[in-house]
Amino acid sequence: MKRFVRGVRSRLLAYMAASHTVGSSLSDAAPVCAWARDNGWRITIGPWVGDGDDFDAVTGIYIQTAWFIASQIADGHLSIKTPDFGGSAARLDLVLAAARETRVRLQFDSLSQQEAPASLALLERACARYDNIGCTLPARWGRSAVDAERAIALGAAVRVVRGQWPDPVVPHPHVEELYLQLIDRLAGRAREVMVATHNAPLARLAIGKLLRSGTPAELEQMFGLPMIGARLNGTSGVPLRLYVPFGRGYFPFNVRDVCDRPAVARWLLRDMALGRRGKMTHYT
Repeated sequence: MKRFVRGVRSRLLAYMAASHTVGSSLSDAAPVCAWARDNGWRITIGPWVGDGDDFDAVTGIYIQTAWFIASQIADGHLSIKTPDFGGSAARLDLVLAAARETRVRLQFDSLSQQEAPASLALLERACARYDNIGCTLPARWGRSAVDAERAIALGAAVRVVRGQWPDPVVPHPHVEELYLQLIDRLAGRAREVMVATHNAPLARLAIGKLLRSGTPAELEQMFGLPMIGARLNGTSGVPLRLYVPFGRGYFPFNVRDVCDRPAVARWLLRDMALGRRGKMTHYT
């Protein structure tokens, strides 16, 4: 019986997670990107792959996506996860070569704390070879303050997220406070900052700090979660960017947040109910 329950739970979670992508392939992302482009969004595409996928094949998907962005999307970003290269700098260099040729930004996504040092080493390698690189910093990690200094020194753009996992060493219950502290560190010093949150009051405060410091800023939203751009009074003119994931589904937040943040549960249920076409209609 326990095995049956675990199996049902696993299949249910897989189904729920899959609802957070636009589909399994780049071709599934194309209509969403066309809709977003026509509605004034800038776009980041994120291929999501799974454990066990062939590293060379995944590298090929990243290269294909870079060329798609260059042909279809103005000022598009390609979000990459460095474990997808299997620790190979040579595979990263292949994607870098495509990014340089297409002038597409490579946005290094955040992962677990254990993977962060290796990811930052590859970030430094990329910044030495290409001038259009971004990195993602989770506000709830204590190490992000130091990583922000590295990003500033490297000239990388910074995307600030809440963070999927808490800091295992020094957890902090007030993530919004940490988020704004990280924004303060970046304001007036970073090349560019993308505010990635669906919390409207937090986004308003963060963007206000960046604008007052003269720092170029964007508000980034994930396709499928509630869009808040129209509710940010006083931040008009800030570009809106949509993160469009395709591939293997997983939750873009910690499942435990469903208990702590009832809004997450509402987002999750609505996301599953709407489907891809319903989301596009809902957000138009």
